[in-house]
Amino acid sequence: MSNKKLIARIVFGSLMIIALIVLFWLDYYFWEKGTNSLLSSGLIIACIVGFMGFFSAAELINFARSNGASPITWVILPGTLLLIACALRFSGHPIFSPVNMLSALLLLSCLGQILHKDTIRACANLAWTAFILIYIGSLLAFIVLVRNEFGPVAFIVLAAGVKGSDIGAFFTGSMIGRHKLIPWLSPGKTVEGLFGGVLFGVLLTIFSARLFESSVHPSILNSMSMIELAAVGAMFALVGQFGDLSESLLKRDANLKDSGSVIPEFGGILDLVDSMIPTGFVWYMVLKCFSGHGGIW
Repeated sequence: MSNKKLIARIVFGSLMIIALIVLFWLDYYFWEKGTNSLLSSGLIIACIVGFMGFFSAAELINFARSNGASPITWVILPGTLLLIACALRFSGHPIFSPVNMLSALLLLSCLGQILHKDTIRACANLAWTAFILIYIGSLLAFIVLVRNEFGPVAFIVLAAGVKGSDIGAFFTGSMIGRHKLIPWLSPGKTVEGLFGGVLFGVLLTIFSARLFESSVHPSILNSMSMIELAAVGAMFALVGQFGDLSESLLKRDANLKDSGSVIPEFGGILDLVDSMIPTGFVWYMVLKCFSGHGGIW
């Protein structure tokens, strides 16, 4: 990467980080106020995740079209927002559970394909539609569930650990990366970058968790030892890397370098959130285990 591109990446990356920190602080502020409003229940985070989910789903629709498929767009885009919104649990009625909503959306997809009056590549169209709804809508909803059920600190630790790992892997790989990690899938990734990502992920996970340790609100994170937090940070880095490679798999199949061109030097929205997609789910399950509760959603 040229110096000009690197500087542009640092500038735009810094601006995004500052904007997100402001939004995270607002979310934390409303949570500390302890009101029963949607703002204290994670509406700000849900809006951020919904924005990213909507455009990530749109980018995956383009992936599908590059492969000759025609996913049901009018089901995918609002459906993704619906699944993420369900994680807010603003309605206690069981009909609004994400599982019920996903089932309804999958049936609606079949109706959409029938309305096309065309059976060509019908299975491919429905498969892409279902995949995008689950991969983007359902999995990103777990990030909102982390915030909704375990508070903003759990979400902040997730964001800091995962994106810190991404940044650490990028700079470590750029500076000292020599040994290719998985060249047939992602030629730019190196073993050194992976280790750098794990190190940064561990450090930022511990730092962000301990930064809020004195919070007046009880937190599961306060009961975790340094070793447990280090293990969580390593998990963030490794699962985040898996998410990155999963998106690379889809991009290679669609013969694309980036998921889009929305953000200079970063590519598309999906390129930014790919590492968060599986990590939010895994983090939610870890928190469930620590809290002594079972079940998903």
